[in-house]
Amino acid sequence: MKRFYVLALLVIAALSAYAQGIEVKSFTYLQNDLTTMSKEGRKIDQNGNVAALIKVVTTETGFSFEGGTLGIVDVEERNGEIWVWVPQKLRKITILNRHFGVLRNYEFPVIIEAERTYEMVLLTSKASNNTGTPSYTQQYLIFQLNPQNAVLEVNDEIWPVTDGAASKLVDFGTYTYRVQAPDYHTEAGRVTVNDPKQKKILSVTLKPNFGWVEVGGNSAKGADVYIDNAYIGKAPCKSGNLKSGNYTVKIVKELYEPFTQSVSVSDEQTVTVNPTMKANFAHVTLTVNANAEIFVNDEKKGSRTWTGNLATGNYRIECRMAGHEPSVTTQKIDPKMDGQTINLTPPTPIYGMLNVESTPNFAKISLDGQSIGETPNFFPEILVGQHKLSLSKDGYSDYTETITIAKGERKEVKATLTTKPQTTTKPQTTTKPTNNTTGNNNKTTTTKPSSSSSNKKTSKSNYQIPIRYLNMTSVAFGSSSNGFCMDFNVGVGSINKRVGWQVEGNFRGWPNGGTRDGIGSLDMGGGAVLRIADDGIGPFDVLLLYAGTNLGYSFLDYSGLSSVLTTRLEYIHAGADPLFGIGLYVEFFTGKFGSVSRSGWAVGLSWSFLDEYWP
Repeated sequence: MKRFYVLALLVIAALSAYAQGIEVKSFTYLQNDLTTMSKEGRKIDQNGNVAALIKVVTTETGFSFEGGTLGIVDVEERNGEIWVWVPQKLRKITILNRHFGVLRNYEFPVIIEAERTYEMVLLTSKASNNTGTPSYTQQYLIFQLNPQNAVLEVNDEIWPVTDGAASKLVDFGTYTYRVQAPDYHTEAGRVTVNDPKQKKILSVTLKPNFGWVEVGGNSAKGADVYIDNAYIGKAPCKSGNLKSGNYTVKIVKELYEPFTQSVSVSDEQTVTVNPTMKANFAHVTLTVNANAEIFVNDEKKGSRTWTGNLATGNYRIECRMAGHEPSVTTQKIDPKMDGQTINLTPPTPIYGMLNVESTPNFAKISLDGQSIGETPNFFPEILVGQHKLSLSKDGYSDYTETITIAKGERKEVKATLTTKPQTTTKPQTTTKPTNNTTGNNNKTTTTKPSSSSSNKKTSKSNYQIPIRYLNMTSVAFGSSSNGFCMDFNVGVGSINKRVGWQVEGNFRGWPNGGTRDGIGSLDMGGGAVLRIADDGIGPFDVLLLYAGTNLGYSFLDYSGLSSVLTTRLEYIHAGADPLFGIGLYVEFFTGKFGSVSRSGWAVGLSWSFLDEYWP
């Protein structure tokens, strides 16, 4: 027994020789200390509250502090003391020092409240070591985590993680850890710390608990993709991370039936969905026998005819036309109607009446540019709306008025035409100074205009025979009663002095919105040519008037015989080579094309080639 007591005393003495100590001498609330209200002393904890400040009074350095699950807000070393900011309601604090050991879980004697300052006075004692070699009982424990947003718990305490890493200086021992993150499998384990000479580094990579869904296929291209009613994107596309499990994929595409498929997503696996979309539309043509606009569910589709895709369902189809009551058709569309043509009811004209009288009588009446008769005249069917009315008679000034016709209204117009004033034209005179033997240099002479003036061509033949032979190709674009028009012309002609002839062939067209919509004709004919002016500049500058008639065949919407009357006013200017000339012209034409009449005008260019040199 005596030996036992001796051994116990030796052990106690040995431990005392290596003992280290940290002791809290006092802990008080500094009621008059306003440091936490100053700029340098005010800190905010993780909950957004003002932290409490503990001023630790000590002459030593190298201290670190731990606050458990609530943590430490900040630590700063000052002269003679250490400032430690802690969150309110902190109950315990652990103080660590490499030389003095650990004061673990010191319990505050008062309740720590926000925005208050406390003073902690520390007493420390160093160990005596007979060997002179210090004893280390702590080591850094470092975790490297993947994914970087993982949460780390060590011994049921959450460690802060920054950029996927967490570290602390810990006492020797064995620690349990738990790492978890959304969409990943949780991993737990144990790690032992017992080597003070190097860091303990532990790498933890969590296994994914998710996969992906990919949607492809030609028929699904451009379709909207939903997974469990959440929008993913337009096909082809790939989802983001999906937690392993079962999902419903829905694919929606305009004019196709929705596609639905159930899929099972596994860890780190991609499920591929290649749907075959079933058509749910018909390719149809809507047509109306009038120059009306076609609207489908109040959306304009075209004029006279429209071809396109309509999804299965009921539609309100309306034909609209100025001065007409719109026609409405309700049409059900299903895939069986693919390729069909649907004939629509034309709009119904709405008429008013127009009575036109003039003083004097027998004035020509023109309504919206078209001749409709002579005064006096009564018209029982005039489309409602605004119209431009014009009256004309030789020797009188034209009368023009914009009128509005209402449904069932009788519009009265009584116009008085005014006589045109007669004008006289004095002959032009030119003056120039002349020298004579009497020395009267200021005397002027008056000369009559003649074809031999200095600004005219002097060739005796150029004025009399401006064109021996003409081979002309031209193209023109303009407007007609049915919209845009075009005219391609090839002609051969000749002028002897002031009169001549021309034979020509034409392609004429009034396209109106589609590849088979409008009027076109191929015709051939000829007529007379008259030189009506010569500007006298250059070897070949003349103004010609052509009038003729053509016969041919019209096609597109109104096929059949075509007969056209043409009038052309053309100015031709020769190039450097007198065998070549270019012209500008305005053409007016009217005719019968199949079952309809059309008229219009066009502006174009012509190219002229002479068969002989100028005489």
